[in-house]
Amino acid sequence: MINAAIPENSEILSVLQLTVSQEVFFPITGIRFFTPLKLKQREKMWNDALTSGKEKAFLYRIGNDYVGFGSYKNGYHQKMEGAEICSIYVLKEHWGKGIGTELLSFLTMEIMKDPKVVHIYLWTYENNKRTVSFYERNGFTMSGNVVVKHNKTRVVEMSRSLKV
Repeated sequence: MINAAIPENSEILSVLQLTVSQEVFFPITGIRFFTPLKLKQREKMWNDALTSGKEKAFLYRIGNDYVGFGSYKNGYHQKMEGAEICSIYVLKEHWGKGIGTELLSFLTMEIMKDPKVVHIYLWTYENNKRTVSFYERNGFTMSGNVVVKHNKTRVVEMSRSLKV
C-alpha cells in the first residue's frame, strides 16, 4: 500500500533512506551513510521538505512494516517543465518483488497531474548497474549530464519524456 508521507513520517523516511543507502551505496562509494548524526540531519531535512511542500514523498507499506518510499519535486532546476524523482528506496530484502516498479509508476502518475511537466529527470550512480537497468527498462535514458561526488563516483542524469 502506498500512502503520502507527512512531516510526522520524517523518522521513518530517514531510517529507510539511510538503511538502503548503507546497503546499496556503501559498496559503490565506500561511505558509511547510517550514523546517529546523519539520522537526525535526515529527519530535519524530511520534516522541512514535507512541511514546506517542496518535495512530495510516498511510503510503501506491507502490513505494519514500511519497506520503501519514493519522492519527487516539480520545477526541476532551470527546466521548469520537468519534475525530478529524488528517491526510490526499497529495503534489500524486498528487492525483486515489484515494489520499485510500483513506486515509480505511482510517482509518474502523481507527476503527470501537473500538465506543465513533460519530462522526468533523476540522478543515479553510473556504476549502480541494477538501478540503471531498472530505469532503462522503464523508459529512462542517459541525458549525458554527469557529476562526480562521493569519493569520485560518477553520478549520471537520466530522463524520460511524458509526451505521447
